[in-house]
Amino acid sequence: MTDVIAPDRARLAGLDYLALGDWHGQMRINERTWYSGTPEPDRFKHNLPGTALIVEIAEPGSVPDVTPVSTGLFEWRTLSLDLLSGEDPVEVLNGRLPLSAMRRQILMRLEVTGRTGMAERTNLSAAVSAIAPEFALTNFLTDDLKTDCTPDNLDQIDTAGALRQAADALYEESLNPALSEQERHIAGDALVRLFSYSEEFGT
Repeated sequence: MTDVIAPDRARLAGLDYLALGDWHGQMRINERTWYSGTPEPDRFKHNLPGTALIVEIAEPGSVPDVTPVSTGLFEWRTLSLDLLSGEDPVEVLNGRLPLSAMRRQILMRLEVTGRTGMAERTNLSAAVSAIAPEFALTNFLTDDLKTDCTPDNLDQIDTAGALRQAADALYEESLNPALSEQERHIAGDALVRLFSYSEEFGT
């Protein structure tokens, strides 16, 4: 059985102030009841910096004066990009990044969803790799990003030979309805990796 604290518990119990804990996000329940948050977050959850509360009660029965104070050294921040086919993902990313001076104190989780082209995805990965050292931590998640592949992309990998055969096989597997979604996703990721290698090494 879960114990539930009534939102008006402070009033019912005659308390000047009720401090709640065991939750990392800071939240005002009412004028006499707050979750204080945590002085230093340790996970990607609330997207808020570490905080504490200064609570001043002038006299018994008076409404507390509650002042949030920033205490955390690091900020855990989730940045979500939902791409549309045809957009430049690097431009979208640059428009959402925090200022350079702030990055060293930010642990960033970059979640990218939507659709993009093969070359655009490769460019995005290169851009993220370039900025990653500026952050305290960078997690780059693309599990829900769909990648469009064209015949021109396959030609950029190679026009014949073993590389082209591998590219064709991966392309067919990525679209094969007889395979599971996970298997198609793995084939698509492998094709993206092969394309990026061909771009890097000029095959």
